[in-house]
Parts: sequence; C-alpha cells; structure tokens
Amino acid sequence: MTIVELSAAADDQTETLQQAIDAAAARGGGIVSLAAGRHLCGPLRLRGGITLEIQKNALLVLDANYDRLLPNTVSVVAEGSDRALIVAQGQNGVTIRGEGDIVAPGRTFVVAKIPRRAPICPRRCGRASS
Repeated sequence: MTIVELSAAADDQTETLQQAIDAAAARGGGIVSLAAGRHLCGPLRLRGGITLEIQKNALLVLDANYDRLLPNTVSVVAEGSDRALIVAQGQNGVTIRGEGDIVAPGRTFVVAKIPRRAPICPRRCGRASS
C-alpha cells in the first residue's frame, strides 16, 4: 500500500495532490494524507482504492473559481450546478477520512436564486404568517 503525506503549502496544490492520487492508484491504491495546515486546491478526481486522509488541523481549502471545475462536470444537476469539487465517478474503494476539514466555497457556486420561504411552524416559532 502506498502512503503519501503532503505538507501544507501557501501555493495551490491541485497538481501535486492529483499526481499523488493518480500515482497511488497506479500502484494499486493507497493513502494520500494531508498534514496539518492549509492545502488550497481546485477540482480533484479520486481513483479506485484511494483513501484521502485529512489529518487533524489540516484544511483542504477548495478554490472558489467556478470555471476551474469544468473538468469535473457531472451528469447530475444539484443546486443549479453540474460541476463538482471532488469526483469519484465509476470508482470503487474510495474513502475520505480524518479529523481535518474540507472548506468549500458554498454560496459562491449557487447559480439559481433560492426563494425565501415563510417558516414552517409560524405559531410555534413565535412568528405570524405572512
């Protein structure tokens, strides 16, 4: 089993991280582990047999540039988008684990306007119906 540990870096680590994933998969699988610190990256494609481990105090910070996600176009449209930050299409034995965090851009990618709705329980919530 291949184990690759990547140190945090100030620069974008997309290419380095994807190369580590691809190399481990080519050797039959393994663990790509992110050490504590900030790891900025764009779209990733996980391969079969790969575990992406995000260690304690590690942050996988995903780039908010929507255009960078074009290589990760998927067939499902969710929340107005057909692009994904992390993809594992057609793969088996893929795991993301660890005590660290994945920090995604959130609202940056919302294309459709989400209508504001009245509370479901206006009386119990202490609000009058609109």
